[in-house]
Amino acid sequence: MIRNEADILPQFLGHCAALFDGVLVADHLSVDGTREILAAATQQMPLTWWNFPHRARTQDLVVSALVEQAFSLGADWVFPLDADEFPAVATRADLLARLQPECDAGIWRWRNLWPLAAQEFARFEVAGGMEALPEPWSETRKVAVSRRWREAKGPLAIGLGSHGATGLRLVAQCDLGWLDHVPVRSGWQLAVKAGLGSRGAADVRHAPPGASFHLHRMRRQLGDVDAPRQTLPLERMRATALAYPFAPSGKALPGTVRLDWRPLGELGALPAGVSDPEEVFARDAALAWHPSPEAPAEAWRVVLEGGEARLRAVSRPHRPGRAAPPGVMP
Repeated sequence: MIRNEADILPQFLGHCAALFDGVLVADHLSVDGTREILAAATQQMPLTWWNFPHRARTQDLVVSALVEQAFSLGADWVFPLDADEFPAVATRADLLARLQPECDAGIWRWRNLWPLAAQEFARFEVAGGMEALPEPWSETRKVAVSRRWREAKGPLAIGLGSHGATGLRLVAQCDLGWLDHVPVRSGWQLAVKAGLGSRGAADVRHAPPGASFHLHRMRRQLGDVDAPRQTLPLERMRATALAYPFAPSGKALPGTVRLDWRPLGELGALPAGVSDPEEVFARDAALAWHPSPEAPAEAWRVVLEGGEARLRAVSRPHRPGRAAPPGVMP
């Protein structure tokens, strides 16, 4: 599930095309050119995308629906990723070698990167390499799931951010290595990420404590992100990127290492993203969001219909006093 990632999308899609049999995407009403890029990319790679029109932070339900869709299409493994995440593998064969036969789930370890080259708002530039901490600031993980696990347990409930899944602790796991993560590329990109990311979650009143805390923290740092006129100083952006999703809080970051980093591919001949960040904020302010269901959020499910990923309220029996588990509507 992505929102306003036009600057990095050509590299992300090129990287995925080199590794995976197909890519499924839900776009959360992007206004920076992401949707136009996705439409054009379908002519270059096996890519299917849906529009998610609700003003709700329900990434877990959307990704769970996409995972179920991937298994219905015959996938043996599914790798939920954000558009700023790149599996650090040399080739497709390298990735396949890490999927050990006895494993039900794979675990990626986040490695945050900071681009050494100056970045434009609408175009991510990899020339100049990347900077990373020698050891991760946090122990953030991302999960990949196997068909064997799906067939044994039924539809899988993927957690927010794809950092886990229901029952993960009970299944055999394999270490997949680094997942290179480029969360901050420029000052305006960070302002859009924080401001419009928070705005896109405004209808959710049931979020658990700590959900999207990094977006709210960045909002506070940036001030008026609904109509920003300034961005964070370069060194503060760098610290935010390397320590993401946590703030350094005055603690000095350790020395870094430099990486000659490149994606495995990059799609060309794609539409350019919107170059003016003020226009992106204006487009977002004019969006017509689809209303979320009136039912309690515990009963929400995501249905993929045509080109839309829609929230629906579905009644399911569950134990009294306990919320119905998240899942996917068949």
